[in-house]
Amino acid sequence: MVVDNLEKQGLVERVRDEKDRRHYSVRITEKGAALIRSFFPGHVARIVDEMGALTRSEQEELDRLCRKVGLQETKASR
Repeated sequence: MVVDNLEKQGLVERVRDEKDRRHYSVRITEKGAALIRSFFPGHVARIVDEMGALTRSEQEELDRLCRKVGLQETKASR
């Protein structure tokens, strides 16, 4: 459903695998890439600004915890 909506908006395209027609990849279009380029720098700036409220030690702890949660998510999806 998400990919369908992005595809309808012209932000991504589905590309069939030539060797296995049951499989396809989703690729970002130029329109999708332009959209990301338009908001990404501001998004990063806001994150950097928000993270500035944390000490270096707190940022390192947040990094460690995020990695831990990410690893748990990876294990759960297997």
